[in-house]
Amino acid sequence: MTIIALDVGERRVGVAVSDPTNILATPHSVIHRRSKAEDFAAVAQLVVALAAERVVVGLPLSLSGEMGPQARRVTRYARALAARLDVPVEFHDERYSTATAGALLVESGRKGKVPIDAAAAAVILQDYLDSQRGSTPGFGPVGQEDDPGRDEPGDGIN
Repeated sequence: MTIIALDVGERRVGVAVSDPTNILATPHSVIHRRSKAEDFAAVAQLVVALAAERVVVGLPLSLSGEMGPQARRVTRYARALAARLDVPVEFHDERYSTATAGALLVESGRKGKVPIDAAAAAVILQDYLDSQRGSTPGFGPVGQEDDPGRDEPGDGIN
């Protein structure tokens, strides 16, 4: 089963993909944001092209684990995306993903060769894959009653 991960930002969405055995996450691409409809169409095309069976969306919690404005925006964005896809969409904690991705790119000599957004998505996905093997907790499917940030209307990512 192939899994796609998204690192949703204001201007770009980083994309990563798992190997078919769900052991390794790899940076894939960056979607330059224009509108939700275009973003969602691009993700849907990737789901089909990569035969993905799940999409994981990074949830940018604050360092203390709280839901801030960006986490609420991403929650709303992911819920809207989930309504348009035929595969499950889940949240996963993305704290430190961009910093970790930057450090890994420098360490590997790939800084400037791999977009930071795609690398951050790969960090999110690798952590998710590891959590599925029992090492760290995740958040679960988007759209459940106990989704983080569900009580904040009107702050969706445009």
